[in-house]
Amino acid sequence: MNETMRTTPFSAIGTSTAYDGALQRMTWNPQQGLRIQVSGTIGGNMYCQGGVTYISSNLFAASLKQQGQEITVPADLDDVYVTTKSGQGCDAYFALSPTGHYAPSDDATVNGTPTRAVKVSASASAADTYYVSTKDPAYLLKQKSNRNGRTSSTTYLDFGKRRTITLPSADKTMTLDAFRSRVGS
Repeated sequence: MNETMRTTPFSAIGTSTAYDGALQRMTWNPQQGLRIQVSGTIGGNMYCQGGVTYISSNLFAASLKQQGQEITVPADLDDVYVTTKSGQGCDAYFALSPTGHYAPSDDATVNGTPTRAVKVSASASAADTYYVSTKDPAYLLKQKSNRNGRTSSTTYLDFGKRRTITLPSADKTMTLDAFRSRVGS
């Protein structure tokens, strides 16, 4: 399933455990990367290409705030993207963990398609259930997550429908170290 998802364009929509009350729209184009648009209580974009993540400064600040670190983003950095190298591929945002185990009691139908439920528990406070189509090729159709009591549900769709993803221009990006030195954190 991971290889199929990695090589197939798709979209996804759902809630987020990262940002309370937010809606996420994900677009994956294997040749161009990943885009996640966040709207709701906070708005912004995140991109990933070649293991480099680009996160809008306001989303980055919101993420830090939820971890207990409050920063103020200077006005001249409002439209800047903070870049970090993750050391992993962009498919980490949707790939099924190899530690997953089949949970037949949770099998379900997603949008009319039978699925197999695969559960992954990273810790006592983090768990995911992946609903993978039983048809060949197998696609991830839904993911439910729980992180420290926050829950989310994401539905994957539009398999094979290629959308254009345009990364932020170089003049609108800043390394994490450069950003931290500007905001004093």
